[in-house]
Amino acid sequence: TGVDETGVFGITCDHGFPLAFLDMKTRGEKFEYVLSTLAKVVQHPLYDERIRIMYDVGCKIGPAVQNTPCLQAINDAPIAVGIFHITGHTPDCQVKYHPRLTIDYGLKDGE
Repeated sequence: TGVDETGVFGITCDHGFPLAFLDMKTRGEKFEYVLSTLAKVVQHPLYDERIRIMYDVGCKIGPAVQNTPCLQAINDAPIAVGIFHITGHTPDCQVKYHPRLTIDYGLKDGE
């Protein structure tokens, strides 16, 4: 028999403090997990359009964010791919989404 939850998906701030978490009910990460947790952060009174997104497949999450009505405030949020995942992406993707080459990420690893 299985369990109802297969994992936990979460978002933290730059300092590593947890902002939003949810139970994963399916195998593998799905865009709805990141979109749902981003929606929780956007709704919080202390956070606004200054959000930066770093995600394993950040190169693919941009259109999903733009097509999610409750995330309109962060449509133009900078997006990067975590440092340990970026090496598996195409050279074009690496140039566009590498956190060392993207403004506002500094030396963040994103993992």
